[in-house]
Amino acid sequence: MLISESQHALNGLNGFVNSQGYSCIIADSCTAAIETIKRSNFDLVILMANSGPQPWRDLLYFIKERREQLPVIALSDSRHFAEFSSLLHTPSIYLLTTPYNPLELDKTIKDALEQ
Repeated sequence: MLISESQHALNGLNGFVNSQGYSCIIADSCTAAIETIKRSNFDLVILMANSGPQPWRDLLYFIKERREQLPVIALSDSRHFAEFSSLLHTPSIYLLTTPYNPLELDKTIKDALEQ
């Protein structure tokens, strides 16, 4: 599942993920993501969170409380890493900086799926 409030970011990320052979569902808000996760099972969530973790707090807590084993790759500006770390203390969240390195993202996706 890909999540971002930015349609441009979603389109770019979706293109990359599809080019790597993965299929995905897209959500454009925290509420939409939570509702979609409630209805379906996913192997991985990729969250484009350039505004930091605060707008995504409800989603991250929902995943932590109800889908603890669901890996999350959070793509964010490096200045928000400390906020993400303090918000969630879980090994299933992977933090990457934006703009992301495609090779690093591909490796992280594979690592998260093998977890």
